[in-house]
Amino acid sequence: MKNFVNLVDTLITEGVDSGLLQLSSEDDFINGKTVKINRKDLINFGSCSYLGLEVDERMKYAAMDAVNRFGTQFSASRSYVSIGLYEKLEALLSQIFQQPTLAVPTTSLGHISALPTIIDESDVVIKDLQVHASVQNALTMLRGQGVYVKTILHNRIDQLADEIEMLKGKHRHIWYMADGVYSMYGDTLPIREVADLLNQYEQFHLYVDDAHGMSWTGMNGSGFVLNAMEFHPRMVMATSLNKGFASGGGALVFPNELLRKKVRNCGASLMFSGPMQPSSLGAAICSANIHLSPEIKDLQADFHAKMRFFEEKAEQYDLRLINHEFTPIFFIGVGKLDVGFNLFKRMKNAGYFMNLGMYPAVSRDKTGIRVALNRRLSFEDIDGMLAVMAQELEAALKEENSSKDEILSAFGLPNKKNLETEIN
Repeated sequence: MKNFVNLVDTLITEGVDSGLLQLSSEDDFINGKTVKINRKDLINFGSCSYLGLEVDERMKYAAMDAVNRFGTQFSASRSYVSIGLYEKLEALLSQIFQQPTLAVPTTSLGHISALPTIIDESDVVIKDLQVHASVQNALTMLRGQGVYVKTILHNRIDQLADEIEMLKGKHRHIWYMADGVYSMYGDTLPIREVADLLNQYEQFHLYVDDAHGMSWTGMNGSGFVLNAMEFHPRMVMATSLNKGFASGGGALVFPNELLRKKVRNCGASLMFSGPMQPSSLGAAICSANIHLSPEIKDLQADFHAKMRFFEEKAEQYDLRLINHEFTPIFFIGVGKLDVGFNLFKRMKNAGYFMNLGMYPAVSRDKTGIRVALNRRLSFEDIDGMLAVMAQELEAALKEENSSKDEILSAFGLPNKKNLETEIN
């Protein structure tokens, strides 16, 4: 563990010293499209505010109005008292998801409240290798309580089925921990296959984090998971209100009111941690009303058109996307970390900001540029960025003595020329 920490510290320090990581914006005013870093305005392809609602005037007014009425904070444990904005927000969220819903200060704190409450030592947990770090942190608490936690390879539902078969006679419940949309590559949970397992095995339960699926898809923006399946009676869902929802906090969605009440009563971070701030609650209520209005369909349609455009243009410019599922996260593989550092600097110098996907978030030989699309970006912004990246990637590969073939090999992707030869 010590060697791992030292390695991560070394790599992150190198990124910080190179001006690639832990940057601070210098904007006096945020417009939702650009970010100023080192006195330069960069078009921002790194924001997870997918619908761009954070600069909506209604959202800003709602946050300010809540502060004017309730102050900058309401400093009390929810076990004793909370401001009425909580009840309003949770009622609206329950309408969005059509299930009992609990608002939490952050998605991470939501996991810490939910998992130790709904899972005990008679249960077993199977987690996807790439389930979000916030879920894995909460699972550390379960291990301390004597819960057995097993890891399976990413999205290997065949392995999941095998594990259920082996464990079904030994434990009360078998829980699977997964993301709806995975935060690095933008790939998704094979929901229909998991739903089949839920229907096949009575002991099987699903805990899914759909933080990156929220708002941009689904009825009322209820997210990727609920767009693909009905809420199952043996399922608990967590999501974020910090991303597409553009406010603050998170939400836990339950199959029944009894389980919601249990987590509300016993969840550690709900009992002992501070509440959401009035400004976040006010903005979240405003966002919920937008989600429950016909406007959400127009926002989604506009954004979906840009998502499709991005993938089409990436294909035209021969930029190899590691995943082709319909999500707003695009990962362009570059392979070596040195190539990633080089390309990131080149894109920054050209006027574009995006995220570098690097170890430990991904394997060391699977570095890439992680692009998070948001609705405030124009078609011209997208086309311009991809055109520049196509040129700069060639230069970065040459400078670091790498090649596109090495990228394909690192990610196990087919060579297009070889495919064309085979077809012909």
